[in-house]
Amino acid sequence: MDTPRPDGGGRHQWIRTGLAAVRFVLWLGWLIWVSIDDYDATR
Repeated sequence: MDTPRPDGGGRHQWIRTGLAAVRFVLWLGWLIWVSIDDYDATR
């Protein structure tokens, strides 16, 4: 599917890294939101 090019597509790698970072931030935000929601419910 996604084979890395021998010429080293720098931009493609940068986009991949950016997408991974965005996904991580979204997951982290969801985790914090869920924990805060839980905290409110148990108080």
